[in-house]
Amino acid sequence: MKYLVLILILVVAIRAEETSVVDTVVSIDTPTMIGIFCNDSLDSNPDADELISDYYYHLENAADAIKAKGIEFIYLEKCNVRLMVGDESYTNSSISWGYCLVMPGKPPKWIDGIWTDIDLIMLSNAYYKTE
Repeated sequence: MKYLVLILILVVAIRAEETSVVDTVVSIDTPTMIGIFCNDSLDSNPDADELISDYYYHLENAADAIKAKGIEFIYLEKCNVRLMVGDESYTNSSISWGYCLVMPGKPPKWIDGIWTDIDLIMLSNAYYKTE
């Protein structure tokens, strides 16, 4: 009985920790590219304005080309994102700035950092097998 109570306490504690770090849950049912930007990562960065400018510039340029290929595009200003793809759940844990390529039946590809629009288009072409 002691062990059962201990196990239940442990499970509840783990579940509480998991849910407390997720800012948003996104349900995916079509090929989707997600732009992820975490404002919290800028607090101590002296180059924040330039980073934000570069990030948005390349993201907006890539988004149009990616959408033209039938891939949905989502932009999130959230630090911790959980993806629900069918019965599977995926959570980013280390991306402050970046992207996620995801489609049902395939594990998501998390991309950290600021990439150029050309790089993002090439990455999406390879992941989604589009040209």
